[in-house]
Amino acid sequence: MDQRSHQEHLPNLADSIYSPSMDSPQGMQKRLPTALSLISRNRVQFLFLSLVIVIGAGFFAINNRPTTIRMAVLGRLGAQPLMTRYADFRFLLAGIETSRTEVDIWTTCKPCGTAVGIPPNDRPFNYPAAVIGLGRIFPATTTPDDANWMGPLIDSAFLLCAALLLLSPHRLQTFFSLALLVSPPVLLGLERANYDLLIFCLVFINLSLIDRWSNSWAYATAFGLGLLKIYPVVTILGLLRKTKESLRWFVAVIAAELVFIAFSLKNIHALARNSARGWNSQYGYPVEFLAVGAAGARFRRFPAHIASDLALPFLFVFCVVTVLIAWRNREFLLSFLFKSGHKERAAFLAGATIFSVSFALGTNYNYRLIFLMFTVPHLFAALWNSKDQTQRVSRYLLGVVLAVFWLTWFGSNPITVTLESGLTWLLFGFLSATSMVALYSALSSPRDNPSIVAQA
Repeated sequence: MDQRSHQEHLPNLADSIYSPSMDSPQGMQKRLPTALSLISRNRVQFLFLSLVIVIGAGFFAINNRPTTIRMAVLGRLGAQPLMTRYADFRFLLAGIETSRTEVDIWTTCKPCGTAVGIPPNDRPFNYPAAVIGLGRIFPATTTPDDANWMGPLIDSAFLLCAALLLLSPHRLQTFFSLALLVSPPVLLGLERANYDLLIFCLVFINLSLIDRWSNSWAYATAFGLGLLKIYPVVTILGLLRKTKESLRWFVAVIAAELVFIAFSLKNIHALARNSARGWNSQYGYPVEFLAVGAAGARFRRFPAHIASDLALPFLFVFCVVTVLIAWRNREFLLSFLFKSGHKERAAFLAGATIFSVSFALGTNYNYRLIFLMFTVPHLFAALWNSKDQTQRVSRYLLGVVLAVFWLTWFGSNPITVTLESGLTWLLFGFLSATSMVALYSALSSPRDNPSIVAQA
């Protein structure tokens, strides 16, 4: 630093050293306008965060009412409450507690059924073995009743992460985000303190670590997510760069995940066997076929299994067509991906791939739709930053996302179930196509794919 710059710098240092203390009246008077101006400049964000706090407080106030009142109010809101608060996490804790007795909980777990409080009493465990290993960290005195204080912590952490993810200075985006946070899938997850709320928080942290200290931390959290639940490992797609180091990490994580799956095949079969395969309040490729089969059996038109048997072949044909369409429209899909900053694009790819994989795996309860929230910041960025076909596509996708979240409020109405199922197929087609194009562009050489390098 030369003498002139040093002298120019001294007054700033002096001002900071000899400025009135913030504890003094002069300091408080100086601080107050600054705080007020900060709130004024960011009033939309402050209002959004305040309303998220109101949403959380309102939910906890309702959820702590007597069972009959709680179930009636949450039922009208579409949350489908159970007799026991935070039932999903109680189920998880019951499985961890029972595993200490060396019982094969994936075959029989009577305490699990008792913890949930609904028949059948014997409910085999349906979480991966890695969760049990992690659960052994808890003290041996941990019981399902600890869900009464763990559940609110999980719900609060989810609301905080969701609020930070969806935070925006745009009023339209703020109203849209609030509509998602009070939707039936979100309330369903909060009421049950579902394990996927924790996965949501970990994915958010995973994405937040990108470019902070080192990408290796982001890849490490992505791999940890794969150990806790297999499908979130696809978030690594949002971390890829056009560098050799990035591709090495990608290959390493995929290899490690394949090893994990190989050692967990028996457990994975048990998880598939123990997981529900219904059509009401669920999404996934066979949902509409299961609904049609149930309707056909009710009216004795044809056996229920006929429609179900068509689901997997239809998924295969749909995926083939999606690949062909994605290849023909890869330039547009790449252009669509680069309508936002890297953070929004990474979050979009994480949400898109998680939704696509969970859709292709089969039926999933609607609380797992929360992962679509990761796509919202990018969709709005594309909406604000485009004046072409991309803007129209973003507008349609936002409408579809909002409809998918709120159509679940109508429960088992055949019309809304069919409409919701059709919209999830539409989302699956577009999001999976975009994810495949992103993966292709990340793994291909710059010579083969110059467009992504130019836009990056």
